[in-house]
Amino acid sequence: PKKKKKMETNNIHGAILVVLLCALSLADSTTNEEQDQAICKVSVHWEKKPLITTNSTPSLQVVVMPTMFPNSPVREAQLNALRNLGDECSPVFWQSWYAYPRTGVAELKPGVWDFSHITPLLQGMLNALGEKRELCLQFGTIPQWMINGTQGQKGLHRNYPENIEEIVWDEREGCTNGGLGPIPEPCPPSNLTQVAEYFARFVAYYTKGGFTDDNGVFHKGYNYSIPWFEFGNEMEYGQTAKQFTIQHDAVAKAVKDVQQNMKFLGLGAGQNVYLSKESPTSFTYNLSYFEYFLDHNNHNIASPLADAIDYHFYATLELQRSNPDTYTNLFPAVDDFLDAAKAIKRVRDELSPKTKIFLKELGVILPGDNAPGETPIPDVYWNAASAYWAYLYARLAVIGTDVISMSQLAGGIPNCTANVANGCEDYHNTTSCTCVGSNYASVSMLRWDKGGIPTTRYWLLKMLVSEFGNREKKIYETVSSTVNCHGADTNGISASVMVQGIEVDGLKKILVVNKLNAEQKIMFEDSDAQSGIFVFVDGSNAAKEGTFSNGSLLLKAWGIYVLHLGKN
Repeated sequence: PKKKKKMETNNIHGAILVVLLCALSLADSTTNEEQDQAICKVSVHWEKKPLITTNSTPSLQVVVMPTMFPNSPVREAQLNALRNLGDECSPVFWQSWYAYPRTGVAELKPGVWDFSHITPLLQGMLNALGEKRELCLQFGTIPQWMINGTQGQKGLHRNYPENIEEIVWDEREGCTNGGLGPIPEPCPPSNLTQVAEYFARFVAYYTKGGFTDDNGVFHKGYNYSIPWFEFGNEMEYGQTAKQFTIQHDAVAKAVKDVQQNMKFLGLGAGQNVYLSKESPTSFTYNLSYFEYFLDHNNHNIASPLADAIDYHFYATLELQRSNPDTYTNLFPAVDDFLDAAKAIKRVRDELSPKTKIFLKELGVILPGDNAPGETPIPDVYWNAASAYWAYLYARLAVIGTDVISMSQLAGGIPNCTANVANGCEDYHNTTSCTCVGSNYASVSMLRWDKGGIPTTRYWLLKMLVSEFGNREKKIYETVSSTVNCHGADTNGISASVMVQGIEVDGLKKILVVNKLNAEQKIMFEDSDAQSGIFVFVDGSNAAKEGTFSNGSLLLKAWGIYVLHLGKN
């Protein structure tokens, strides 16, 4: 049933021991000029019972992009960045998708198996993760020739580009709208048993040393340890909840027959599945997919319910690509989304409390991300997007989300050539445009145009992993004063700043996020938060330490800070 949002507020705010200064410099927090500013007073109720005890692991999604291909000059920089996030950044989600068919589909034509472009990418991932981190393999594209009707015939007879960097947007033409658009008409496979067998063979190739195909040919593979698998992505084939559940169960059973220890991530619900735009700044949410999939009565007992469910969120409302003033809309978008997240958790708690909740794709998509000739992304965007993600992480941790994953390691701007006289106005139309290279630049954690150096988003995630990782965290009630906090309400939620107390490893830490594109000063009323150290990054370098005193801290625009306060 469709449920109306109530815009809940929460009296908790995010926390971490690190200060991500998303500004270019860190100034002293006690200058005379700043003393004249209005001060927002905050306090953490360490003496009370924690609001929740949770592991809430920060992690990331790695989407296959040409910048990761073997001939890319930034490939090694990207793999090193992944490696350097540390062992507690786990599981990591690897998604190879339909936009690049030769790296996203292993059987583009019936009986013609080709792993040559996939294997180097997977090997690079596994080497970067090492032995202690888990990989979730999201390889969910069904070969187009297996789809029923005209789509299947198109896939059967089409000639795929030899250039593996060429984007094939129409691989799912007629099957998906994606994003916030309505779910399209179903585009089902013609033979579900055949589809399930395809994915089982794919898993066998990489985890069981190989498989024998329909012609009796053995394809020698590998024996890699891959503990997680996910089928499908954002209902790209227009599945109803019942259709997806049937497909998921068939694939899960076939894969389980090959690899008994495999764990499954289910749903992969995009915003088109559970959110509808109600106004320029708000959503309504629909729980029907979660209610159906999480009901054990809707699954074949031989095909067990997934070990975890997955759904996605990208802030998109009321943003202008090159206007930083609109970036403040990122934070109310989180508040709006949190109503849906809480409702989904209630459904999980009622129907399948042992099923974990992973949010695999969390980020921002700016308007015109892949459009030819679009304006460049301002540098300040990376700071605003980082503050947004720190806020999102903290709010999701408060409701006990198991894994909170940043999307995505790599992205970029495609290079598009017009095939017709009127140019590439619709870059998704391969008749009018030929596009090569990476895409969705605004979700990237690394600069595709600067040798693969990290953006502020990468340094934020690295700090969160270092400070909190997959360890147990106790989250405490935090209160903002209702005066001089730019609209703080009686529950402690402030329009300008988020402050969250978190205990990890017996140590008290406070995460502070400035939600404004302006400086502001805050004052800690806690006796044990009068002085100490914090960690910060300036957007282009690894974390550094700073100090605060007199219980006050000057927050730079979009600043993210984590304070260390000692033992609780």
